Amino acid sequence: MDPAHRAVLRRNTRFLSAELQVSDSIVPLLFQDEILTEAQVEHIESQATSRRKTLRLLELLPRRGPRAFRCFLRALDDFSWELDQDQELDQELDQDQEQVLDQDQDQELDQELDQELDQELDQELDQDQDQELDQELDQELDQELDQDQELDQDQEQVLDQDQDQELDQELDQDQEQVLDQDQDQELDQELDQDQELDQKLNQEPDPQVRPGWEKTPQNPGSEEEEEEEEEEEEEEEGVWWTSSHHVTLWITDDRPLPESVLQRVPSDRELSRLASRLGAEWELVLMDLGLSAEALFRCRSDHGLSAHGAALAGLVQWRRSEGKRAKVQRLLESLQAADVHPSVLQDALI
Repeated sequence: MDPAHRAVLRRNTRFLSAELQVSDSIVPLLFQDEILTEAQVEHIESQATSRRKTLRLLELLPRRGPRAFRCFLRALDDFSWELDQDQELDQELDQDQEQVLDQDQDQELDQELDQELDQELDQELDQDQDQELDQELDQELDQELDQDQELDQDQEQVLDQDQDQELDQELDQDQEQVLDQDQDQELDQELDQDQELDQKLNQEPDPQVRPGWEKTPQNPGSEEEEEEEEEEEEEEEGVWWTSSHHVTLWITDDRPLPESVLQRVPSDRELSRLASRLGAEWELVLMDLGLSAEALFRCRSDHGLSAHGAALAGLVQWRRSEGKRAKVQRLLESLQAADVHPSVLQDALI
């Protein structure tokens, strides 16, 4: 039997047991409909009073299957007073069913509301988590960008240092090559000059005067002439003595350099020859050419035992930094500013 039907019978047990007469028609009808068995009918009829019979029937009905309640209602239709009571019972049953339905609907609504609330909470939690994840990702991206920038800066610094070191190495190699070449050339020139001098000294004196040379006969018997010649030797440059003659070489040339020479860039060889002729004034010349005190110090420290090497390194650095503007004209101006005679540059360009 349905639980709602059981509840209706339980609520109306007192009323039915007081008013209902089950022996006349209700029990036979239920036996006819196979709701009650013969033994159950006998057991009901064996009760002493009508009230006990009704109570016994109401006790058996809930256990006689789903048809028992409807068959019991049909049995009550035979009595007019029972019809009204049955209608009330049906109304109560309908009301109970409506209440059960309402409760079920309320439960479903509550469940739906709970589900919607849970979904909204889950969405809010998901949004909060997404926002937190986005913030964490943004922070991580910012950190990675900062690290990338730092790495780029470090790499640029390393590249700059490597480039500077490579340039310094190339400059040192170029300077060493130039120095080696210049030293070889100077040795060859000195050897050629010595050979030419030996040849000239071994040659017979020429009574004629050659262009660029001045020859004066020496009288061994005249002491006054010897003293005059010695004084001239102290005043003049490049005097070479022989057994019978002395020869004075004029190396000073006051003629200006051609414009084509002044407007060209000096070669490594010419810079090396100029560096060997500057002497102690090389720093003044390089400062006038625009080299910094730091660059001069570096040249001195790299070539502490060779003034020629320090001057050549500075001149090569000036030519490299100036490019096509590093012309002979600029060298001449710096030499004049350092009180170096222009013939020094002329000798280097020969």
